[in-house]
Amino acid sequence: RKALEIIYKSFIRPSLEYGGVVWHGCTSSDSQLIERLQYECSLTVAGAIRGSSYSSLLAELGWEKLHDRRHVQSLILFYKIIHGHTRQYLRDLIPPLVSDSSAYDLRNKYNLQSQKCTTTRFKKSFIPYATYHWFDLTLSDRSLSLPLFKKKITKSVCPVSASYFSIGPRYTCALLTRFRLGTYNLNFNLYSRNLVTSPACSCGDPCESIHHYFLYCPNYSEHRNSLFSNLEKLVGFVTNLNDLSENALVHLLIKGSSFLSDSHNTKLLQLVQTFRKETKRFE
Repeated sequence: RKALEIIYKSFIRPSLEYGGVVWHGCTSSDSQLIERLQYECSLTVAGAIRGSSYSSLLAELGWEKLHDRRHVQSLILFYKIIHGHTRQYLRDLIPPLVSDSSAYDLRNKYNLQSQKCTTTRFKKSFIPYATYHWFDLTLSDRSLSLPLFKKKITKSVCPVSASYFSIGPRYTCALLTRFRLGTYNLNFNLYSRNLVTSPACSCGDPCESIHHYFLYCPNYSEHRNSLFSNLEKLVGFVTNLNDLSENALVHLLIKGSSFLSDSHNTKLLQLVQTFRKETKRFE
């Protein structure tokens, strides 16, 4: 997964973003076509299946929408123009200040004059778009140094992904990703997608859900006892597993916990991967 992500970010995404500040005002249908390309790449990188939620995939991988990235790039370039980090011919495109055309001491005298846009295409072009969104930022943000400005504005659109989501063998890592995305290949989920005729488990339970697989199925009792014995030793200092609800326990198994360090969460997911391998349910 790490290698695939590096390949995507190094060779594919730069091509999708080349000159993005110029054509950021493209039609929504064209923008969706480009997002579709990133969606296909995210499926490959995460090992997810088609039909997975795009927003959930981006949260899983810690990626931004390409539209949001172009928005950030537009504001960063506008920052450089405003603060004199670009050539003069770009600075000449910036509208004058309100104070340049008014003798009154107005509250917005340090704002740039709004441009009259007679067409939607021009309104979405770089200068009018960036000018409008520039003043959505606070004055303190607009006054930051360039590195701090980049960091803060990028953080506002970039989801935080857990680094330990990518640990383990490719196939096992992909299975856990599908659990987190809700597209796992258990009969209950397959039945809801009309891929099998019954949601029942081979043990006889009428519903083979994620809760049934991890917590109750008698086919995997021995492996489950081993899993929870090791899990208690790992996370017992933070929480009592017996006090957790079904949902909270399954959440812990597939996503880890914010109360644990990355190293502890890595060990936790490795225990779950071992459980999956020993049950041989998905082989």
